[in-house]
Amino acid sequence: MRKTLLLVAVSAALAVTDAAAQAFPPRSQGYLFTPLVNDVRALWVNPAGLAIVREASILAEVVLSLPDTGNVRVSQWTAGFNSRGVSFGYQRDRLSGGPANQQLRIGLARPFRRGAAGIDLGLYWSDVNDRGFGAGVIYHLLPSVSSSLVFRNIGQPWVRGVKLPATGVLGLAWSAPENALQLTGELLAQNRISGAGVHMSYRAGARITTPKPIPFAAITAVNLGSDFVMDRFFLGLAIGGNRRLVFGGTFSSGASSGLDVGSITGVASNRQIPIRR
Repeated sequence: MRKTLLLVAVSAALAVTDAAAQAFPPRSQGYLFTPLVNDVRALWVNPAGLAIVREASILAEVVLSLPDTGNVRVSQWTAGFNSRGVSFGYQRDRLSGGPANQQLRIGLARPFRRGAAGIDLGLYWSDVNDRGFGAGVIYHLLPSVSSSLVFRNIGQPWVRGVKLPATGVLGLAWSAPENALQLTGELLAQNRISGAGVHMSYRAGARITTPKPIPFAAITAVNLGSDFVMDRFFLGLAIGGNRRLVFGGTFSSGASSGLDVGSITGVASNRQIPIRR
């Protein structure tokens, strides 16, 4: 088993597909990484993170679309709850035309020595109703090194006539003492909906946190395509500890570079101690 888990320590990833126009990815997947997530947001990133810390947390999130035309609007909002590995969440995507996409997620996770494992179920309501599954594992290779393996969209649910691709993510993260600095990478493999084969892409990120009494954290995440060319990047600021606000924006690169999406996220967590590593 350890040899298998060591394969998790490869690198980082996120891919953009044709389905993105029909089903917005959860905002948490834009700046969080599968080896480190440890509160209710894990329901959308890696369900194993729901149980990596003994905690209860709630989430409220609003995403703003910032098109070049200046017509700023709320494009997504999310709410969720986790209590020691039992989690429920709701996501609503507001499209520019037609009815909204709705998604209910249910997650269950359990800890084990040096890690945790979890599963999730996503129920989708759009033009048709469908469902998909996910599963994930977090394993601490060392006290400062975490690895992860996640599978998303098992069953390939349909949203507005588009099939969401089955996706696998390998993640590796290093954390300095007191989590003052965290470095993360992911490798993502995604089956091609139109045509055969697998699409590979990558992600990398860093988080720098100041000490108490009022913690601040600067967050960055970079998405790279299969050719390692930057596609987009996230910049954010988190304020607070167990009660925190996260402000962030996603910027596209290339000829149409600029701020595409902004978000405000509130997370409140009551936690005890992380599992033994």
